[in-house]
Amino acid sequence: MRRRWVWLGCAVLTAGLIWLAAVDKNIFTALGAMIGTAVTAVGTISAWQNRRHDRRQQLLDKAVEKLVTAVTLEMKAEEKLRRLQDPWPLRVRWVNTRRPIADHWQAIHGVPERDHAIDLSGKLEDVATVLGKVPSQRLVVLGEPGSGKTILSLCLVLGLLDRRKPQHPVPVRIPVSSWDPVDVGLREWMAGWLSENYRHLAVKAPSGDTLAQELVAAGQILPVLDGLDEIPQPSRLTALVKLNRELSRGDPLVLTCRAQEYEEVVTAPTGDVLTAAAVVELCPLDPHHLADYLRVTTPQARVAKWDPVLQNITGHPDGPVAQALSTPLMAWLARTAYSETPAEPIELVATDPSGQRSLPTREDVEGRLVDRLIPTVYAPDTTTAVKHRWAIADAERWLGFLAQHLHRLGTYDLAWWRLHQAVSRLVYAVLFAVISGLLTLLTLTFTKDLLDPLIDPVKYSVVTALAVGLAVGLAQPSGPARTEAGFRGAAKMFLRRFTLGFAIALPLGFPFPLVTGLAAGLALSAEPAQVRIHFRGTVKSFARRFAFGFVIGAGMGYGWTFVLAPTFAAGSNMSAALVSGLIIGLASGMTVWLNVPADVSKVTTPKATLKHDRSATLVSGLLMGLTGGAVIGLLVCLMALDMLSEVLGPETVAPMRKPVIIAIAVAALAVLFGLLLAAVITMTSTWGIFVISRVWLAARRRIPWRFMGFLADAHQLGVLRQVGGMYQFRHARLHDRLVAHASQRRTAPSRVRGHRQVKLPAWARTSVGVVLVSGLLGVLYLNPSDVLSVTADESAGPSNGFLRANSPSSPAYRPTDRHNPYLHNSAQRPITVLHPNVGEYVVMFDGITTSGGVAHVTAYGGTSTFCVIGNWAPQLAVQVIEVHCSDADGNPRDARFVVNFADKSDGNGRFSYLLANDPVVTERYEPQSTDRYDSTGGEAWIARQAEGRYDVYVPGSAGIAPEEQFYQVTAVANIAHCKLSALPSTSGIQHVACRNTRGEFADSAFSLSFSWNTSFLGRTDRRYGHQSTASVRKPRWLERGQYEVRLPGIGTNGGQVVASAIGPSDAYCHVQGWGMLDADMFDADMFVVVKCWSTATHEPVDAEFTVGVTW
Repeated sequence: MRRRWVWLGCAVLTAGLIWLAAVDKNIFTALGAMIGTAVTAVGTISAWQNRRHDRRQQLLDKAVEKLVTAVTLEMKAEEKLRRLQDPWPLRVRWVNTRRPIADHWQAIHGVPERDHAIDLSGKLEDVATVLGKVPSQRLVVLGEPGSGKTILSLCLVLGLLDRRKPQHPVPVRIPVSSWDPVDVGLREWMAGWLSENYRHLAVKAPSGDTLAQELVAAGQILPVLDGLDEIPQPSRLTALVKLNRELSRGDPLVLTCRAQEYEEVVTAPTGDVLTAAAVVELCPLDPHHLADYLRVTTPQARVAKWDPVLQNITGHPDGPVAQALSTPLMAWLARTAYSETPAEPIELVATDPSGQRSLPTREDVEGRLVDRLIPTVYAPDTTTAVKHRWAIADAERWLGFLAQHLHRLGTYDLAWWRLHQAVSRLVYAVLFAVISGLLTLLTLTFTKDLLDPLIDPVKYSVVTALAVGLAVGLAQPSGPARTEAGFRGAAKMFLRRFTLGFAIALPLGFPFPLVTGLAAGLALSAEPAQVRIHFRGTVKSFARRFAFGFVIGAGMGYGWTFVLAPTFAAGSNMSAALVSGLIIGLASGMTVWLNVPADVSKVTTPKATLKHDRSATLVSGLLMGLTGGAVIGLLVCLMALDMLSEVLGPETVAPMRKPVIIAIAVAALAVLFGLLLAAVITMTSTWGIFVISRVWLAARRRIPWRFMGFLADAHQLGVLRQVGGMYQFRHARLHDRLVAHASQRRTAPSRVRGHRQVKLPAWARTSVGVVLVSGLLGVLYLNPSDVLSVTADESAGPSNGFLRANSPSSPAYRPTDRHNPYLHNSAQRPITVLHPNVGEYVVMFDGITTSGGVAHVTAYGGTSTFCVIGNWAPQLAVQVIEVHCSDADGNPRDARFVVNFADKSDGNGRFSYLLANDPVVTERYEPQSTDRYDSTGGEAWIARQAEGRYDVYVPGSAGIAPEEQFYQVTAVANIAHCKLSALPSTSGIQHVACRNTRGEFADSAFSLSFSWNTSFLGRTDRRYGHQSTASVRKPRWLERGQYEVRLPGIGTNGGQVVASAIGPSDAYCHVQGWGMLDADMFDADMFVVVKCWSTATHEPVDAEFTVGVTW
């Protein structure tokens, strides 16, 4: 029907064209051109789609060919190392299992009418034909430990490869131990394992999936799953369920497992068989064949030493020796330990003087044979082909550590890229923090003359150490690079064609050469020399990496300019962000072309994967490092020129803005910073972390310094076996034996510092470690003497402090002189002031960790600006006090202020404080225990009388004369004015009033402190003084709202002075300034100037007040 409509449309179109030709030839010509173009386009698109499909198929076919080559090379190498043909393969036999654990024969045949059994019995040389006898192409191979399941799977893969025809699936032996069936599906796991162990299959196909995913989805893989018993027992049933669920009809599969474990899974209450799978079971070795094997593998001069053992096997076929040597594994171990060495096998059947066997059980015999393997193969007089010799004790210790490491991870797969899991993340974080900090310090020290206006090398080294250390602590290396890096192939082609496009567009001027060059590189490098990188997949990857790099670069550029040059205009910050984003984005995107798949013949060993990962890491690290260095250099140059222009003037700086000068400066900085970034990128890569892990563990004698060489030797000696790009111990029995011995020697990883069981998550432990190390470096930098000096004052007495903050516009500062008379910290640690926003300050008393206490603040100076407390609380080892300053109308305004903190008193005076933090509660209440203190032991309370008016009971003030009582009252968390609304009372009940900036009574939280015969910090060991307008010595009136108060005998120009209004008026007061007439006299009088304003009119007003001083 569709074809009929197509022909009808063509007929109508033809008739229309003929009619148009008769009417107007020009129209006919134009339409003909358009139709020709359309036909050409359609044909081109169709051809492109067909070619795309052909290229996809060619890519998959080539991937299959490479996989066949790689698997064949790997299996033959393993066959050679296992000496299966020397002198002949052991005669491993199998028969149909008699256990009720196979599927029905109707299901195996796939036809309900066929229920007859198929005899699948055979021997090792017939292994390739047995799978062909099974109609469903699914086979389960069972056997006891060491019975030859792995050997059978190896020979099966080789036999299937020899018989394989085009388009048939490729048999690949995959260890089940690498699968977590609870979290990962069958096909996902298979594709991931193939990508990880056969690097060329990690390349992206046109669809966006990896070649491994494509091959698995297309049914081009025949999985030979070795060792279902090697995953945890609870996961085995899940694995069997997922096999049945995800395998389609006709999907071939071979599965090996220990017989007992498989039967337990199948016969479990919720268990099931492997659908449509036949089951065979390996048989014990024939004693006659075993005797022939042991004799032939022994030199003729020493053949007789086997006679006692063989006689024991013949005479006691059910004895421990006969049972132990009935498996290929134990036969090979016996050959290795005795046939090829002077050792005497008679020890296997030896008896003590009482006639008791030295090895009375099968397990004892097998244990002796396993224990002899390592001393035998590492014996100094053994003739082997290995390059390096290792002491037996060292080899046993190193292999034991590795076995214990794998045991803790719950796997049998020994992969070099997972060695980092044997080292605590805290170790990595600290090492990376220190190394990165030192590299940063070294780099910035060389550029100090240029960067001094912008960067303090030590400060930014600490910041880098913290950032890198934390990032490394939280990061998890993902695995080796999936491709081999190099400028051959894709990268070389891209660069050549980029140059061509750049040259073509050069006459057009910037930015056309850059854009055209990139376009040419993108469009023309679709088929590089060594691999087909398809247009769609490549551009998609480029776009994704470019977007990621652009975001990172833009954020870095904007953030760095904001931090390093806060005076920059927003436009300058955005320009720097745009430039940084483009450069980092392009560099990140171009790493697509630096990933060239390696020759499959070179990546069949773990050592080769390490080599290729190292190449990829170094190339990409250098590229990203130099690119990032160029970004930093550009930003630094632009910011330096901008800041110099502000200081020296535009005319002076103009000659320095020449492109040549900027380019030279950027190039120099790019090399310095680029090498730093490259080092950091390299260290944080999989290969870099492996190197650090290797060095750390080797320094602690957990592994040898030539780690990969040691593993390669262990593989050649038969201790390890190779599975793709990983190693495994030759047998689980050997692995378990080494774990037991390692635990006995107390060299297990659990004894390594950092592997103790800690309930905190890894990222939390890492964060704490990094903060401690970086914080220590930061504190040492900021004020070493404050860290290294410890006085008795730090551990004894109350915690208190004060500060006169005299730099209202500084974003952050720290008075560095410990003898500054205007500050005090009982912890003998620094005090820091931060200024995040207008009118907002954060004062940090380092070392004061008191919870509770009391904080007060008051503005000082000649303006009507006032300050209140926002909040105070300890954070880590710092008492943090938030201060908010406003003008008389309540608008945020920067101001100078004095702030103090205290938590308890010493000496014989009285000291009390409280926090009234429920301003609207009408019932009388007592503050929490941490929010109140009274040196007499009494309990304070607060009672709201009316809006903004409160009665406060201060136990310590009872019975004290009013003129001898001193109070501080400060509004908390509200822009308000709080004070005593009457002269102090001897009853202990004081009256507090709070008003807003319009002079109206308003509810507000407030802090109140009282002192008598002590300073307002509660201390008697320092000089202090109080003065009130109610005292005998009256202040001197200077002008309306301004007074001079004389405090006799105080003798300091420093310390802290506070003033507080009292009485029913709406006035508030603070100190304008203080000093001595004769600064050289210790007992000279102090003069304090106080100013008072009306909260309603904001004009100066006469008022009653109190003044206190301490130092």
